[in-house]
Amino acid sequence: MTADPLAARDERLAERLARLEQQIRSFRELHVAEVGDLAKKLGTLAQLHADELQLVLDELADIAREVAARRATEDRREGGDAAATAAPHPGAPAASVAAPLGDPAAGSPKRAAWLAEEELRARPAPVSRRELLFGRESDAGPERGPSGPVGDADAPRRSPPGSR
Repeated sequence: MTADPLAARDERLAERLARLEQQIRSFRELHVAEVGDLAKKLGTLAQLHADELQLVLDELADIAREVAARRATEDRREGGDAAATAAPHPGAPAASVAAPLGDPAAGSPKRAAWLAEEELRARPAPVSRRELLFGRESDAGPERGPSGPVGDADAPRRSPPGSR
């Protein structure tokens, strides 16, 4: 009772072919899933870079407005009344444009410093990336520690007793 050697060999080849086919299918599924994950990550990175570059462009625009405002202030100082009657510079702050023409303090360095200070106060504070993504602490309320609020930035600071 001898088994047919050709039938056994064909059976082994069929088994090997089935295993190889299964391995190739598994590899294909894994490869498609990995490429899909990489595409999502790449899209996220591209959006992150675009957002970062937009922040840089916004900051550059703010700097350009500041430079234009300073130039307009310097031009007014140098030109006297002739510059005061000329059309305002497009980047000049609105407060400096509203100065009356007959005002003798319109070209004053103290007035220019005061206007610059007022402009800085009116400008919103810079926002960090963490604040941009997660919001400010004041939006969500004060942080809480194990025994209550960690601290209040608006509370007056007290010196320790006996330090005076």
